[in-house]
Amino acid sequence: MLRRSLARSSAILLSLGVLAAAACARFDPDPAPAPTPVPKVAFSDITLEETGGIDGRHNVLLVRTDGVAISMSWEPSAGQLSPDTVTRLRTLLESEQFRIEVARGGEPESPQCSDQVTMRLVMGPLAIGRTGPCPTGTAPTPAFDEILRILSTPLRGEFDRPVPGGEPRLVPIRLEVQAVAGKPAHVITVDARGRAVKTMRGATPVRRALETSQQDTLRLLLDRLQSVPPVECPKPGPYRAVIAGTITVPECQYFYAQPELRAVVNLLEW
Repeated sequence: MLRRSLARSSAILLSLGVLAAAACARFDPDPAPAPTPVPKVAFSDITLEETGGIDGRHNVLLVRTDGVAISMSWEPSAGQLSPDTVTRLRTLLESEQFRIEVARGGEPESPQCSDQVTMRLVMGPLAIGRTGPCPTGTAPTPAFDEILRILSTPLRGEFDRPVPGGEPRLVPIRLEVQAVAGKPAHVITVDARGRAVKTMRGATPVRRALETSQQDTLRLLLDRLQSVPPVECPKPGPYRAVIAGTITVPECQYFYAQPELRAVVNLLEW
């Protein structure tokens, strides 16, 4: 009799537990649904910007749809990604998962700790970013994570193959530098064959020949600078590039807003 009573009590308690769990499940809020993906955008040129860190980095990687890439940093370089890599990038950037990640909140959050580095990717109207390495509790971004892994190597100036020959051709450039921070004014010229000359008042001209990889990087940078609309600079900086004797690109406002000009300066100064 006692056993029968205990069994009946256990069954009642078990039933009450199941009912309580069901009630809790009924009233617990559902997980936040995935946002509606932003509209699909056709694969186009990609820009990846890396900023921050203790070293104050500001690196920019441009990847064209044909796989030609330019890394604009303290040591500018250019190369080409393999067709398989470009195909994978296209698949990721046009995927629904990536568009969900952009819709969830694509811009980087405010820094949370020291030595923060922000990675920001832009393709046409789509933009997504992340600030780390400190944890922020944001939702997983598998598509963006894979894109960053793919682009981390070319961002550091390592590519699958050299830049193809042909267009755009290297055109002459004259880089004029005003005296600044104790450095004397000087001029660096590079002709269409990659021969550079640095001249300054009262000193013997210094000559050097740009390596093939440097010429490739320079011709791609100059091609982009020639497509930049002219701007008015009320307070121009110390650098000014005169391209092919006809196009003048002054340093204007915040130098880091002109990654191509900054890369040309880093490539030619010595």
